[in-house]
Amino acid sequence: MAQTFSGMGDLNSLMGGAVNERWQDALNELAQNVLDPNTDPTKARRITMVLTVKPNSARDGGEMSFDIKKNLAPPVPVKQTVFFDMDDLGTVHATQKLDQVPGQVNMNGEITPQPVSVPLGTPPEEAEEQPNVLSFK
Repeated sequence: MAQTFSGMGDLNSLMGGAVNERWQDALNELAQNVLDPNTDPTKARRITMVLTVKPNSARDGGEMSFDIKKNLAPPVPVKQTVFFDMDDLGTVHATQKLDQVPGQVNMNGEITPQPVSVPLGTPPEEAEEQPNVLSFK
């Protein structure tokens, strides 16, 4: 007599409700990814449900496993223009470019802060004076 999985077709009851819970979690994660302003708005998102049944050799039982694979949009790269300059001591600094003049009030009434400037390196140490050696090779 052939057996069917007809009683197990409901996601709410499959594996004690764990399948439905993971499906709902994946849908929520997908929705959050779509609404995240740091991701590409036009990139397709995908959820794949994988149900695997591996029967035993007698075909009277086996292992059933369930997995969800998500393909979500990654965060887009964050870009900013920086300016490089060198101070009198030879230290190189990187300074971020701001959209507004520092101290200027924007449309929201917020004052534009001073740009962040980060020293990137220290000046090369003074090389010791070495006598000039001529090579006669």
